[in-house]
Amino acid sequence: MSHWDKDFYMDWVKRCKRELAKETALDDEYPFVGAAVGIVVSTIGVVVDTLWNQDEPWLPHPFLKVTMVLTVSFLAFFVCKMYRKFKQQSHQSLLDPPLDLFDQGEDDVRSSDLDHSFEDKKDL
Repeated sequence: MSHWDKDFYMDWVKRCKRELAKETALDDEYPFVGAAVGIVVSTIGVVVDTLWNQDEPWLPHPFLKVTMVLTVSFLAFFVCKMYRKFKQQSHQSLLDPPLDLFDQGEDDVRSSDLDHSFEDKKDL
């Protein structure tokens, strides 16, 4: 191998390490970003409910409002966590070998055998 080839491969190794670090950071950040989005969306929903129905809001007690915000944020957290897990599994499945659809291990079927059986049925 020449010196240029080694440099080329080392550049690719460094690039792969950078990409792996980015993916790891995203795996750590996505669930918390989802929780933050859940907090914002549910807070907006609670405020709109309070402003829209001032006489009789859908969630009258402040404890219920806080519980709703926490519940939505936990749901968003777990949805984002499952999304990252699904994405990792789909990337991993791309590296798996494909299924062997024409496996002829124990059942050695030959095309000539199939042709003869078809011709026998045709004569009937």
